[in-house]
Amino acid sequence: MFFAPNPPHVATTRLTILAARSGRAVWTDVLLLLAFGVGAAALTLFVDLGIRVPGHAILRAVVPIALGIAVVPRRHAGTVAGVGAFGGAVAMGGWPSPVGVGALTSLTLTGPILDLALRRARTGPAVYVGLVLGGLASNGVAFLFRLVPKLLGEVGHRPLAEWWPRAVVSYSLCGAAAGLVSAALWFKLRARATESE
Repeated sequence: MFFAPNPPHVATTRLTILAARSGRAVWTDVLLLLAFGVGAAALTLFVDLGIRVPGHAILRAVVPIALGIAVVPRRHAGTVAGVGAFGGAVAMGGWPSPVGVGALTSLTLTGPILDLALRRARTGPAVYVGLVLGGLASNGVAFLFRLVPKLLGEVGHRPLAEWWPRAVVSYSLCGAAAGLVSAALWFKLRARATESE
């Protein structure tokens, strides 16, 4: 079932007190996830972390969406949060988005990418690995959306030859760091998931 409870995430979340209970209405969980997505969009649009490293913006997307997955441990929770992130970014920032196509695409796809990366995670360590890989993949998408225009001749702030060697490393490190920070904040490393699926 698309939005069924996800027992491994129920078992590994640090936020068990807030996590989905069987008695909580599905629509409440959907609204919560949409709110986490809108929160990720607001952070992306309005919060400057003061980090001047290419690819650091992923922190503002992965951390709140992973929080949503921890609070609402259901299958495809990240996808629902991604819908909220896209809607929130367009509602608050207009179209075209002031954050740019790359950041908007990465923000929107972070939730579905995290769902895919966590699909087979059954233990705390697997959730950590999934979130790190999800952060890497999401920032990889953002990197590609920045790279393609430069390959087509757009110079921007830095020429391609000067930008890409540094960016490929920093995008990778920032993506992995975003996933690791999210995992450490919201999920238990040593928890074992239940056997029942």
